[in-house]
Amino acid sequence: MTGAWYGAGLKVQQEFQQETKARREATPEEQLTQLEDRRRVLVGKRDGLQRKIADLKSRKDLINADSLTESKEAGYGKEGR
Repeated sequence: MTGAWYGAGLKVQQEFQQETKARREATPEEQLTQLEDRRRVLVGKRDGLQRKIADLKSRKDLINADSLTESKEAGYGKEGR
């Protein structure tokens, strides 16, 4: 079992070294393309997270509005607090 983990670790390390070497040897045009691709991925992730945050905020607002309505219907909001 230890040998399998060790071998997997070596493979990951070799792949990382190959990717690093390829990045270093890339032409400026290739580097620019790689950076643009990376930016596209990151912007997509950011947009997805912003949508999730907006959805959570709207759900929270909806829950708060519902609970406020329920408390008024139960008679808790009649005295103006």
